[in-house]
Amino acid sequence: MRLTLRAQVVLVALVLAVIPLVGYVHVKQIERLLREGQEQALLATARAIATALHDRPQLLELRAGEPASGEMALILRSLARADSRIWIVDRDQRLLALAG
Repeated sequence: MRLTLRAQVVLVALVLAVIPLVGYVHVKQIERLLREGQEQALLATARAIATALHDRPQLLELRAGEPASGEMALILRSLARADSRIWIVDRDQRLLALAG
């Protein structure tokens, strides 16, 4: 079966039209995977902070104007390696410490 020139041009045009679509789908998949990885990293950081602060309720009793305790500074220093910005707030949404 021999294709005419018109059929060959249409076939090539269809193939060339599909290439950007395949690229778009690939970019969307990569974006989704990167977003999931970022969410997992953020969740792991949040769990690490929660674990570090869970048994230390006295750290969250910081009064306004008081400097952060040495223990909180140590925790923040260890968390500073993360790429995220860490905000530690008390139950009244007052900022106690900031890292990152």
